[in-house]
Amino acid sequence: MPEHARKIGDTAMGIRRSHFVIDEEGRLADVQVNVSPEKSVERALKTLDAD
Repeated sequence: MPEHARKIGDTAMGIRRSHFVIDEEGRLADVQVNVSPEKSVERALKTLDAD
């Protein structure tokens, strides 16, 4: 999702990476905000394996 970032007095658009894991019953099983692309997949898989 886009967000504004302030850096040295300037405002710029950036990306806030998020992921959502939804279980078989349609409920949120895991929500992560500001995740790295490399770690979000690993964490999502761990969440799915825990069920």
